[in-house]
Amino acid sequence: MVLPAGFTFDYPFSHVDWFPDGNQLLVSGRMAGGRPAVWALPVAGGRTRKVLDDASFAVLSPDGKHIAYRRSGVRGSVIWVCGANGEDAVRVTGDDSSGVIPAWAVWSPNGKRLAYARGDMRTETVRLESCDLAGRARVFYSPTADRPLHSYTIPAWLPDGRVVFGLTDPPPNQ
Repeated sequence: MVLPAGFTFDYPFSHVDWFPDGNQLLVSGRMAGGRPAVWALPVAGGRTRKVLDDASFAVLSPDGKHIAYRRSGVRGSVIWVCGANGEDAVRVTGDDSSGVIPAWAVWSPNGKRLAYARGDMRTETVRLESCDLAGRARVFYSPTADRPLHSYTIPAWLPDGRVVFGLTDPPPNQ
């Protein structure tokens, strides 16, 4: 497997995901000049192909038919979903002043929802949300003073539908 010319990973936030058939990797990184891009790389030879420009933190749906990814918006980051070849892109989170914390979304086991962290930079709080592919959001965890979320919280969606995430210890143990 050969990386595309000029491609580098976004250390420490590189992201690689397997296509369900196990024949390709979906990799997010930067091209020479710093422009983010997502590529599909065959693992046993074949043609490397660019899937998306100006996109990062790409993750495949459980069936491999869709990709959720992050794109910088005017006032924050936005999560988009497109087909596995980059087609039919649709914005699923709002482009508001709080933005989506710079982490990726995770797919529900049935591929019908995404979970992600959203931060409000004015109040310096992070909450966890879920949305369907039409962008209808639902908050499922709001922090409290003694149970804040770290700005890089990344939830994990378990096969039985539960969501797991970590909490930040209150001072002095942060």
